[in-house]
Order: sequence, then structure tokens, then C-alpha cells
Amino acid sequence: DVLANFGIALMLYVVGIELDWRKFKELDRGTLLVGFGQILFTGAAGWLAAWLLGFSVNESWFFAVTLTFSSTIVVVKLLSEKRQLESLYGRIAMSILLLQDFLAIIALLVLESIGTHPGANIPWLSLGGMSLKALGLGLLAYILARYVFRKIFIFVGKSQELLFLWSIAWCILFAMLAQLINFPVAISVYFAGLAIGSMDYNFEISARIRSLRDFFIVIFFAYLGSQLILTLPSHLLFGAAFLSLFVVIGNPLIVYLLLRLLGHQERTALFTGLTMGQISEFSFILANVGFALGLINQYVVSMIAVIGLVSMVLSTYAITYNEKLYHLLKPLFHYLPLPKPQDRLSDTLPHDLANHIVVFGYYPTINKVLRLLKAQHETIVVVDYNPANIPEIKAQGAHYIYGDMRDEDILQEAKIQQARMIISIVPYPESNLSLLQYVKHFHIKADTVVIARYLDDIKKFYAAGATYVLNPESISLEYLQGILTSEKLIRASRVHQEEILHLLERQYQHLV
Repeated sequence: DVLANFGIALMLYVVGIELDWRKFKELDRGTLLVGFGQILFTGAAGWLAAWLLGFSVNESWFFAVTLTFSSTIVVVKLLSEKRQLESLYGRIAMSILLLQDFLAIIALLVLESIGTHPGANIPWLSLGGMSLKALGLGLLAYILARYVFRKIFIFVGKSQELLFLWSIAWCILFAMLAQLINFPVAISVYFAGLAIGSMDYNFEISARIRSLRDFFIVIFFAYLGSQLILTLPSHLLFGAAFLSLFVVIGNPLIVYLLLRLLGHQERTALFTGLTMGQISEFSFILANVGFALGLINQYVVSMIAVIGLVSMVLSTYAITYNEKLYHLLKPLFHYLPLPKPQDRLSDTLPHDLANHIVVFGYYPTINKVLRLLKAQHETIVVVDYNPANIPEIKAQGAHYIYGDMRDEDILQEAKIQQARMIISIVPYPESNLSLLQYVKHFHIKADTVVIARYLDDIKKFYAAGATYVLNPESISLEYLQGILTSEKLIRASRVHQEEILHLLERQYQHLV
């Protein structure tokens, strides 16, 4: 149990590191509606399903809460391996998970407050004390990380071993503080991770302890297995199977429908929904606390463990093969009575639009290029998934489409089949490769310009048919302007391929 509890604490610590609490400011009304809507519908349906299966009111409430939250650690691990954390659906999923984690912490605080005053119906005094402790620990973690840890990092960051030891010590420090003030360790170390998650060096720390995290994930699943009662009655096994299917199918369906009603594309809605098809690590903590307080019995804890194991395994395959699932389910989407996937944020493009330039991704540094192209009377369509960029893009006289470049519906909406040039400044290799494969598959004649940082990606993009591949760190904005406005783009592309590959190979050999 000690090893398992330490593993859970370390997992929550890493989850906090890989999240950025500043993204709370990016939660728009649509994300909040989807997040709260999913919690409301899942909670209500989960409570009703548990009650119909014969569980008491209190036990049904526990099922409702534990089935509502999804696993941040599973989603972060899978999306980071697929390098899709910054995709449109990845950003939406992480925003929803951040909201869920916040509500899970509130639920855990309420449970712990009940534990300190078991006879009280609503332990307001205890709940207020727990809330003050949470606020104090959160502020302490933020202040130390911002003003103390930042200076220490200048020293420890020079050594990978010191950085690893210090990051573990930071986690243990807040676990000890939680024990001293009688506060849940899980919340305390989560705050410690969140404080680092907003710093510039969070990726380095996360990378250093990732192997340790993976080890304790194994311990965590072994712990879940120890919670199982192998002699569960048949009706409880049926209940666990039914609720597992509800989580794996029902949660994604609820999120899919909510996102589609808000105007998101089928692909984005489905991929986001699939990330919600498992229960959270907080669910197991809530179940254990409820069992310790006598609110639920061991059978309920065992059922929640079964649901967790089944849903995490099935959702892992669903997220990994989401593209295949999308193509498999796409014919069924037409039978759902939903509005057409026309995003309200997107411009309506002219029906006769042709010979235009499509730009995927937007950063303020490209404004000068857009102005130059517009001055040459070029028609520009910008595809991006950050609504905050709409005013700047429209100020440059460009059309705007809100969406993900990996979505074929978005590509068709941007009319890339009729485009003269396609430019991608999106820094994600999978997205650029997907775009190039689409262009090659449909024999689109437009010149394609993409960016890549690594030699392997540059070679891969040229092999996929790119006209130009630019390294954003070694090519100036002025050079980019010259390339995009050149009439000799195709003629010069082969020379450029040879030059940049030769240059990067020499740089790579020098570094080695």
C-alpha cells in the first residue's frame, strides 16, 4: 500500500507538471459548456444506472462521481506519445481535463471534511478549514516555484542527476507538508506539480522523471488488481461490465454530441470524445476515502477498480487508433440529427474561390508576409484553431477558418484542391506529413511549403512531395517572403532541397 500510494502521488505530481494552470484563462464558454455538460449528463446517467442496478443512494452517488472524471495521466501519456497534445482536439481535451481535476479536488476536499466530522450532515467548518489549507498550499507552491525554485534551477539544471533529485525532493516536500497539516497528499503534490507546470522548465523536469512515472504506473495497476474481489457475485460483475461500457461508449458520445452542437467538426468532436472514455486516477482516491469513511463497501471499491481497468485498457486502444475509428464510424455520423459541421467562427468562402493561398497556423511574426501577399492582390485563407487570432487575421485582409489541418472536412472547406500555394507554419511533424499525404493522394497541383526542425522530418517531408521545407530556426522572415513571392518556386525547390539537406547533415555531424 505504501508503494502504491507513493506511486499515485508521483503520478499526480507528473500530471500537474504536464498541465499549465494558466490555461484556465483560455477556457472559453464553449469548453466550459462541454465540460460542465459532460459532468452533468454523465453524473445523472451514472447515478441512475447504479440505482437501477440495486445500489443504495450513497453508493449510487459514488458511482456518479467516479464515473464522471477522466484520467489526465492516460490522456497526457498517449497524446504526448502521438505528439498531438497541441492539436485542436488535444487542447480541448486538456482544457476539459483541467476543469475535471479542479472539480475532483473539490469533491475530495468535501469527502475529507466529512471524515473529520462524521456525525455532521454538512461540515461547513471543516470544509472551510480544508479550503484554507488548499489555498495556502497552492499559494506556497506557486511562490516557492516562481521565486525560489527558479533560482535553484540555475544551479541544479546543469546536472541531469541533480535536476532529477531536486524534482523528487520537491514532490516529497509537499507530501510531508500535507501530512503535517492533515491534508490529502494527493492534492498537495498535484499543487506542487501545477506550480512547476507554469514554469519554463517543466518539460525538462517531466522528461527526467518520466521513466519513474512509467514504473509507478505499473505499480498503480498492480494496486488496482489487489483491490479486486475475484469472487464478485454475478450481478455485480454484470453491473461492472455495464458501467464500463457506459464509460467507454457513453462518455465519448456525450462529449461528441456537445461539441457537434457547438459547431465543431466530426473528427475533432470524435477524437476529443474518445479521450474521455476512462475513469480518473482521482476516482480511485475518492473510492478509497469513501471506503475508509464507511460510506461504501469493499464490493463497490472492487467494482470501481474493475471499471477503471477495463475502461483504461479499451480507451487506450481507442485513442491510439482514433483515425481508423473515425473512418469506420464516419458513415454513421450522417444518421445523427445534428447541424452540418459549419463552425460559426469561420468565414464563408466564395463558391468560385480558386488560385488562392492557404496558410495553416498563425503567429504574429507572419503578419508581414500576409501583408506583402495581400499587397500583391493574393487571396489568402488562414486555417487556425485559436479564436483569439481572428481579429489580427482579418486585419490582414485574409479569410479565416477555425479548425484542425488534420481534418479532411477542413481541408475541403479551405478548397485546397483549387489553391495555388499551400503553406504550413504548424510545428507538428505528424500534421504536416498528414497534409502532404493528402495533397499527394488527391494529386493536388499546388506548391506546398512546410516547416521542420529536424533532419529526419525534412527528408520525410521531401519524400512525401513537399515543394519547400523550411527550418524556422535558421531561415529569416525576409527569406521566407522571398520564397513565397517567387515565381521560380518549383524550379528552385530541387536546388534548395540539396542545399538545406547538405547544410543540416554537416551541422548534425558537427554536433555528434
